[in-house]
Amino acid sequence: MKHKFIRRFAALMLLFALGMMTLTACSDKTKDEGGKGDSLSDGIDGSSENSSNGDEVPGTNLSDSIGEGNDVEGDDTPATVVTATVITEEEIRSMVQEALKVNTLPSIYDEAYQNEVSNQLEQLKQKQDYTQDEPLFVMNPYGTNRCSMYVYLDTEDDVFMEYTISVDSQVVSDFTRHMYTNDKAESSSHHEGQVVGLVPGVTNTITFRSYDTGNKITDKYVYTIDLPVSETITDTILDVKQVRSLEELSDGLFALFGYDRANKAEASHILFYDNTGVVRGEIPLEPGAADTRIEFVDECILYPCSENQFALVNQYGKVTHVYTLDGFRLHHDFDYDADEDCILTLATNEKRKTQQDSIVLLDLQSGNYAEVCNM
Repeated sequence: MKHKFIRRFAALMLLFALGMMTLTACSDKTKDEGGKGDSLSDGIDGSSENSSNGDEVPGTNLSDSIGEGNDVEGDDTPATVVTATVITEEEIRSMVQEALKVNTLPSIYDEAYQNEVSNQLEQLKQKQDYTQDEPLFVMNPYGTNRCSMYVYLDTEDDVFMEYTISVDSQVVSDFTRHMYTNDKAESSSHHEGQVVGLVPGVTNTITFRSYDTGNKITDKYVYTIDLPVSETITDTILDVKQVRSLEELSDGLFALFGYDRANKAEASHILFYDNTGVVRGEIPLEPGAADTRIEFVDECILYPCSENQFALVNQYGKVTHVYTLDGFRLHHDFDYDADEDCILTLATNEKRKTQQDSIVLLDLQSGNYAEVCNM
């Protein structure tokens, strides 16, 4: 074990020496249709491993990435326009608050809150049969992405589901992704997942396409969703300078840590922007949260959510586990060891007067943690 700690410590020190940039690109590989014809709009879709083999999933291997059409059979399928009922973020939070019988809702990183959200969603799912004509749409129920929507519906046949988000703007490209519904990337008649990439402050038109296993579009459904103006995002669109390069930008979203939140006492967030500079996701954090990085762990994402906690979030946006490191404050960086299923993180030991001189090992299975290096 001592040799393992030494190897991990050496690797972590190399990581610190290189310096982690706060602008990181997530490595999802799902292709994008584009939309306005000027550039790609790339991003994570909550599909984890699905997005790493987009060429193999029907409905994602589009021939044209700049918005001038594609060769997928059936793309001329007429669209069915549906006026869907959407449960807002405020409504689902009110339902949870009433069920918990509390005057003030706990943090979204509270286990009781997350479990009650799941309970409320289960009750909603039991109320009726949901179809493409009458889907269940809930805005950001778990509170972990303010630019997302929970989707639950059934189709008559086993299909793959893809969606495109469009807004009435010349500067915002269409955003197309394959919706995660199961970890095997198989066609299904049951669709429960998360749509990400919604743009705040405008009307979002969401086109769902169903693909059979022969990559033929079987139907299209169009919904319009109005998102309120964000009270927490300063810049919905960033200035982007495009330069000529032989290497294209990778698919994925850029994660910005600490942007527009200089006040440590203020609740922070992680913002996600596509390659054109349009915001496509926002993960809220607790005040004083460490600005570090994001790791993918067993199809979930792991990130520091407060000054001494890590959150593990699944593809539906639910916080499945919160790891609390009492007696420590997180700083700057951590690294995931997949073989040992643990993380090493830089921290401050609050029992000492010095700062940021401790390496802590956290076992993700047991939740146990210990200081392994005092610098």
